[in-house]
Amino acid sequence: MDFSPQLIRRDSGAQIESLTNNGASDINIASIAITGTNADEFVRSNTTCGSSLAPGANCTIDIKFAPGALGPRSASISITDDTGGSPQSVPLTGIGLTSGPNATLSAQSLSFNIPTNSPQSLTQSITLSNYGSMDLNVSGVTVSTGFSQTNQCMPVVATGTSCTISMTFAPSTTGNFNGALTINDDAPGGVQTVSLQGTVATSTPILTGSCWGTIVNGCGVSAAKDPTECSSGVPAIDPTDLSGGSYCGNTVDMVDIDQARACKAKNGSGQMIQGYCRTN
Repeated sequence: MDFSPQLIRRDSGAQIESLTNNGASDINIASIAITGTNADEFVRSNTTCGSSLAPGANCTIDIKFAPGALGPRSASISITDDTGGSPQSVPLTGIGLTSGPNATLSAQSLSFNIPTNSPQSLTQSITLSNYGSMDLNVSGVTVSTGFSQTNQCMPVVATGTSCTISMTFAPSTTGNFNGALTINDDAPGGVQTVSLQGTVATSTPILTGSCWGTIVNGCGVSAAKDPTECSSGVPAIDPTDLSGGSYCGNTVDMVDIDQARACKAKNGSGQMIQGYCRTN
């Protein structure tokens, strides 16, 4: 039994649940009760059900909803009798509202922690609910540097409904980041905020801004500046120690690279270098 959203501390109209005896003998009813998390917010206002119900007969139970707080509320009608599966249960649900628009967030803060050598982005979501009697008008949703967001909340969150805001932490450097999600709307206060904290493990190798590899159409290895593919300070995705070797008779020491980022750039001598982004 699902009730329409209702202002808190006000009774809704009654809804009727019918109990029918489809059997060949009387049903003996021991009790009819409201149970569950918010049992005191669903009121049995009337019933035609007595202590027994004859074959083919039915009786009714009238229920009113009077929410005591904002948000989803739930309980059940519990009917204890002598039939199989007793007690019988009927779920009761409703939403408590306040006057005007409302903005209720599922979290006040979010933390993102990117450990060493892991994918360099994380996504989490929060829910914005309007437990108000009027539509919530959302004029803007923004996040601080290092974070990005997508949302289903603009321009309106209808009364009694919710929307999702997904936030991604994808910084361009290592370290700690503190920021906020800011929601501008017409609920009391006008601005809702969620604090954001993100960390990228400082031990993660980062790109140096150079491309290291073999000389195209030449002999040997070299490095070249490549700020596009190998942007300095960006955390490596697949840091690898490339074993040294001999190239054209020259011995090369071990080199640290990001094997997930291929690159191609010209060095200071005009030679084209093809290989991988170098890390620190």
